[in-house]
Amino acid sequence: MKRAVLLAVCAAVLFAGPEEDAWNLVARLATDLSANNGVEFLAHIDPKMPGYETLYNDVLALTREAALSSSIDPISNRGDDRNRTLEVDWIMELTGRDNSAVFQRRHEKVKLQMKKEGRHWRVVGLEPLRFFRPA
Repeated sequence: MKRAVLLAVCAAVLFAGPEEDAWNLVARLATDLSANNGVEFLAHIDPKMPGYETLYNDVLALTREAALSSSIDPISNRGDDRNRTLEVDWIMELTGRDNSAVFQRRHEKVKLQMKKEGRHWRVVGLEPLRFFRPA
């Protein structure tokens, strides 16, 4: 979890200005997974997003079955004050609940489409969804 928080802080510092809030949300998503808090992770996803029901079921199953360590490295952040597309290099390690050795390590380039609703950003698109499947 410390690694996810450190990388999240680095991402926020690297991208100041209108991009910062969007980066902060992506960092929050990684932190929520590292805390095994699938409900908080999903609170930032628009339920109207294509594939949301599958993502919902997968994330809740994933956070139930494994202890997670999630970290991100920023790749790109494009768009305007209302709509953004972010790409991150996302690493997730899944460890058995009995604190056994890491049994799976995932590494993927993840693309997030984000929209600002009121004062807050929401994820309205997420690819690839398979990254968040249970083991």
